Amino acid sequence: MPSKTDFGDLTLYSSSGADAEETFLKFRTDIAGTGSDSNFSKIASILSSHDFYIQNDRRIFDVSLQRVSDNYYESISSEMTRYFPYMLIIFDVSDSNTDSVSVNINSLGNLPIKKFDVSGNIVNLESGDLTANAKYLAEYVGEYFILLSRFTAKEILEKLKTVDGTSSGLDADLLDGKHGSEYASSLQGEKADSSVQGVKGNGTLIEKDENNVVNVTPSNIGAATSSHSHDNASTSSAGFMSSSDKSKLDGIATGATKNVITNGTGSPSGGSNGDVYFKHS
Repeated sequence: MPSKTDFGDLTLYSSSGADAEETFLKFRTDIAGTGSDSNFSKIASILSSHDFYIQNDRRIFDVSLQRVSDNYYESISSEMTRYFPYMLIIFDVSDSNTDSVSVNINSLGNLPIKKFDVSGNIVNLESGDLTANAKYLAEYVGEYFILLSRFTAKEILEKLKTVDGTSSGLDADLLDGKHGSEYASSLQGEKADSSVQGVKGNGTLIEKDENNVVNVTPSNIGAATSSHSHDNASTSSAGFMSSSDKSKLDGIATGATKNVITNGTGSPSGGSNGDVYFKHS
């Protein structure tokens, strides 16, 4: 007795035993007969229920997608007559997207455009993935188009933002090799300007120049200049020492002391050889 296949319910004949004894007419009817139970009829039914269209020429279609409503785009300018597996489209959009995107090219059907996320998963587009007038490449994979660029510009930017530190190999956050913390903040600059504007000389504010610089001079703070003179000192006023006074001081021996002679009213008593007495009257 001929057996049946698990898929398609097709009739199989063995080359020996009872199958080999069946008549040729029976074999021909089972294999290529016109009835619905023949193998050929069943194969034809299977083929008709599936889309086995094969496009040998992998064409690339250039389309411009116009925004019709929020994140829905259409194109009627392409020569495309059907969607077929692995076809490619190069497209641009009239307006940047703000959420997931679907397209309908030549009224062939409304299909979403998807992408790979950073982990390789297929996900819907996000706001800003498609920018107006930029060019993109996508492939039709049966139920949707998928962007062939691995990451969108937005995702690359987000990944870069996660990289930081001296070991990252990036210096995008440095200026002349220095971090922002090494530079004065705007608030610090304002405080510095305020401090400069508050500099006083002799109780009066000193005016800053066009570069916020205050020039402090001896005159505006009451200081002596690098070259100046004073009067010589006298018995009634202070001043510099004159050269003659300096000479007098230089003539006094080291260790010299002042001798005080007192006078009295009576004759001295006692005394010794060598004493000298003066009488004052």
